[in-house]
Amino acid sequence: MARRQRRTEEGDPENPGLQRPPPSEEEPHRYLCLVISFPGVILLGIAAALIIFLISLKSNNSEAIATSAPSPEDPFWFDISENLGGGGNNDDVALSFPTRQPTQNPTRITSSTFVEDDDRLSSSVTEPPILPLPQVNPPTLLPTPLLSEEAFFLEDAKNRFQEILESKSRGDFTVRDKDADSPQTKALNWLVRDPNLYSYSGDRVLQRWVLATFAFGMVSPSSENNVERGGAAGTIRSQEPPLSIPQAMQNWVRYTDECTRWYYTLGDDNGKTLCNSEGLYVRLDLRLQNLVGTLPSEIALLSNHLRYIHLFDNRLYGTVPSEFGLLTQLERLELTKNNLEGEVPTELGNLDRLRFLGLGQNSFSGPLPSEMGKLSRLNTIGLEWNRFTEIPSELGNMAETRILNMDHNDLRNGVPTTIGQLTKLEQLNLIFNRDLVGTMPDEVCDLDMDVLQADCDVLDCDCCTRCNHYD
Repeated sequence: MARRQRRTEEGDPENPGLQRPPPSEEEPHRYLCLVISFPGVILLGIAAALIIFLISLKSNNSEAIATSAPSPEDPFWFDISENLGGGGNNDDVALSFPTRQPTQNPTRITSSTFVEDDDRLSSSVTEPPILPLPQVNPPTLLPTPLLSEEAFFLEDAKNRFQEILESKSRGDFTVRDKDADSPQTKALNWLVRDPNLYSYSGDRVLQRWVLATFAFGMVSPSSENNVERGGAAGTIRSQEPPLSIPQAMQNWVRYTDECTRWYYTLGDDNGKTLCNSEGLYVRLDLRLQNLVGTLPSEIALLSNHLRYIHLFDNRLYGTVPSEFGLLTQLERLELTKNNLEGEVPTELGNLDRLRFLGLGQNSFSGPLPSEMGKLSRLNTIGLEWNRFTEIPSELGNMAETRILNMDHNDLRNGVPTTIGQLTKLEQLNLIFNRDLVGTMPDEVCDLDMDVLQADCDVLDCDCCTRCNHYD
């Protein structure tokens, strides 16, 4: 091998053609071209990129060291530990941090902060203690709820109604002190949602509320399991609030015309109108509808136009409100065959236009009020099947009375002679009153009556058309 190499360098004496030519002047340039060939270009590019990377890395490290200690004059710097509540619960950290001025002892983040196992590096920097800022709770303010458009409308409607109610009733009626489950409050909540509310007159607004109060106070017959009977004549007391409105009154809580679309009965008064020309009720007619509930005193608010109340043969219980004495236009009060109780209110003596009074077949008790003597236009009086105890002498002032039924009661102390002043009397029924003793006054016998009935065993009555005997 060495021989061959030497032979090449010195020439082959055996083969002169293989002798090495003399060196040329352009031979160094040939080697330079070889260096800058394609592989050389690649190597040079890699070297340049490596140099640039090292320079940029050194620059970034310098900037990190320069910024590791935040400047107190930087307005956007804040203490991280303070925003985390001084080491407290991180659940309260907000999504965006407010900018604030630096604290006295800011946290300095250095390279040794992230070293856990190297004691030499971790001990080279001593961190100042971080003191949490005192927690200051801002005062709690109760925000004023903003009313929605619907809530504002309802509140305005309630205020308008209250003004109407106070002006019409002179402050005697209110809804403010009623609980949410009362018929009055339910009726008001129904009324203020009426889309036609602002088109009604004040009297009609009041009327619709009164009628709705009556409807919401009734118990559907399907709720009889919530009703209890008691008493000689069957007193009914509700044990639970009404579950639903009776069938006859379901359309009473619809936003339709109460004069033409709400149910009512006319009975033998066919051809009579329900409302007057102003759309106000002249009669309240719901006879024989099996209504269960109490009479609302708010009916008295219809005093300017209501003339007839027909509630015969229902299951109304409770007492007759004394406010009924305000119904000065009333001509007929028909409450016969219900379950009403208590004493007859003396205020009924103010109904000077009353021509028919039907209180029979209930559970009324006590003496009849002497104020009834002021009912000078009263034509028919039905007081049978109750527990009345005494006939007041003032009944003799009812000059127009033709029919007076007081049978099946607990009357006592005899028959007043003033009954003989009822010159138009045609029928007087006093049977089944065991304690009504004595003698029938001659003034009564002198009346030309078609029917005079009494218990002749205890009340001596030679002029009676019919005598009841207990034997």
